[in-house]
Formats: sequence, structure tokens, C-alpha cells
Amino acid sequence: MLAYVMTPSIQARAQTVEFVVRSQEALADTENIFITGNQPQLGNWNPGVVKLQRRSDGAWSGRLKFFKGAAIEYKLTLGSWNREALEASGHVPENSQLIARRDTTIYLNVAAWKSATPQMGKVTGSVRYHKNFFSSKLGNRRDLVVWLPPDYEKENPRRYPVVYAHDGQNLFDPTTAFAGVDWAVDETADSLIRAGKIQPVIVVGIWNTPERLNEYTTVKGRNYATFLINELKPFIDENYRTLPDRANTAVMGSSLGGLISLFLAWEHPEVFGMAACLSGSWMWNDAAALRLIEGDTTAVPDIKLYLDHGSEGDEGRYAWLFRTIRDTLIGRGFVLGKNLQYIFGIGDGHNESAWARRVWRPLVFFFGK
Repeated sequence: MLAYVMTPSIQARAQTVEFVVRSQEALADTENIFITGNQPQLGNWNPGVVKLQRRSDGAWSGRLKFFKGAAIEYKLTLGSWNREALEASGHVPENSQLIARRDTTIYLNVAAWKSATPQMGKVTGSVRYHKNFFSSKLGNRRDLVVWLPPDYEKENPRRYPVVYAHDGQNLFDPTTAFAGVDWAVDETADSLIRAGKIQPVIVVGIWNTPERLNEYTTVKGRNYATFLINELKPFIDENYRTLPDRANTAVMGSSLGGLISLFLAWEHPEVFGMAACLSGSWMWNDAAALRLIEGDTTAVPDIKLYLDHGSEGDEGRYAWLFRTIRDTLIGRGFVLGKNLQYIFGIGDGHNESAWARRVWRPLVFFFGK
């Protein structure tokens, strides 16, 4: 079990949740069941960290302590997202949720598990991979995947707008995506382009690293911005037929990726003329994004912003903050439908499937014909 240390004062206020899991599918003696979720005690969505203990009665169990009132989301795996728990229908379930109001025991019955040998993902359209792209500013490497519009190979003189998207492994291919669910940006962009709804665009998927939290926030967020502006974007502009000006350059992300997208466009409008913030983590650092918008005494940047969120889980509970961000932007001069769009996704949670349902909206808002 992953050790998670609470101070004595926090221990006194903590709630103990015991998870008891049974598998309808027979598991080998070498298999282990893991629980993962949105809290540090749950491994921050790392599928192979928090191992449950096998019991003599055939179940697996584990006890974890959470802050009273913590909103918990979690899933079960056999150690990787390729071995995630399935419903009886064979589908991947939505995140399970609970509020840690009191000591409790949660009983879970898993119908089946994903196969250890997943099918290869099918990506619509043409993609090019750049493995282990090195950043001297960040001192690390990451993969890039570049999705090309349908006519890219046919119209050699043509140049295209570019969307730089964070968490790039989640955009196109379910075999690399978090929890096996991708945003289907390839299918969505391809269908919009072929239907004449948007102009053809290039989408650059920037994979995250173990430093994701720091790179999308804190001081490393500024280093990440330097990496994008001084290292990655010049590489893309040199190797692909792009329209490199700010009016044709967007940045996009979800959760913390939405947060860093706002900061990138707000602080570097000379580079990024558009930012799509899907389910932005506005709660981070006591609503630092709101303080930035309210407290910036310089002229409001000439950018277009797309904001959205769902109605479920923390996104519903913090709907007031999402709306406050929207209203504060309007107070600073942004106009809905012109340079600001706000969408409330009824029934949507904080997950890839919700972002896949909504990702067409910023594409149309930014690049619609």
C-alpha cells in the first residue's frame, strides 16, 4: 500500500474509507488489484501504485484516510490502464465517486477486466510522431504527435493554423490515452474539415511528463512556456507548413492543461491568439487565475478564450467559480460570442469522454468558416 503521511492534527479529522473488492473473473495468484484516483492517497491516477491486499476470503481490501468532506473519484485496475475494471457489458465505467463524510466501507464487485493485450488504436487521418523530443529549458524529453488535415499532402503550397494541445497522449489514440479513452480530436477535426465547418488545421499533441503538475503550474509553468515558445514552436514551424502568426496559433488543454492554456495566452498574446480551457482547474492555488484576471493592470490581451465545464462532481460544486471567471472576463471587456465562449456541459464530469463530447466547440469557435 502506498504510504501517505498525515500530521496528528489532520489524522484526528480524517475519515477512514475501506475498499473491499471482489472479482467475478478468476485472477491468477500473481495478479494484484490496485485502486487509483484523484487524491494523493490514491496515487493521483497512477494505475499501478496503490495495491490492495489479498484476503483469505478471496477479496482484496485496503484502508485509506481522507480529509473530511473530500470529493473522491476512483477506478480499479490490475496495475495498468490496459487492465482496467469493466462493467458486465464490457464497457469502461465512469469514475466511481464518494464524499468522505464519515468512516465507511465501500464494497465493489468487478465483472471483468480489460484484456492484457489491447487492440491497437485506430487514428483517423495522418499523424507523425517525434519521439523523445528534448527540451534544454526543462531538461527532459517527451513525445510529440502531429495530426495533419486531410488535404495536407495534396496541396503542397498551402499553410495551416496550428493548435498546440497539452496531454497529447490523450488526444487521438485510446491505447495511449488516460484510462483508455481519448478525446477523438482526429475524428472530430476530420469530420468538421470535410463538412466545411472549419478551416483545415494542424494539431500538435504535446505529451505530458511525470513533471506535469509542476509544468502546468508553479515556476516550472514559466519554463514550460519558454519551452513551447522558443523550442517546440520553432521546430513545428520549420518542419511543417504552418501559419506561424498569433492569429493562427491556438493552445488547448483540460484541467491543469486548461489552466496553463489561459496563462500562456494571457501572458504571451504575441504568440498564442487563442486558448481553449476545457474544465480549467481554476481552484488551483486559491484561484490564482481569477486573481490574475482581476489584478492585471495592463491592457487586456487581444485573445479569444473558450471556457467550459461540466455539471458533475467538483465541476458542479465549483460552478460558481467557473461563472465568476466568465463574468470577470466580461467585466474586463470580453464579449460572449466574439472573443469569449462559455459552455456548461449538463451531465458531464471531469474526464476524457466529456472533453471528447465538447472538443468540437473550441475548434468551431476558433476556426469556423
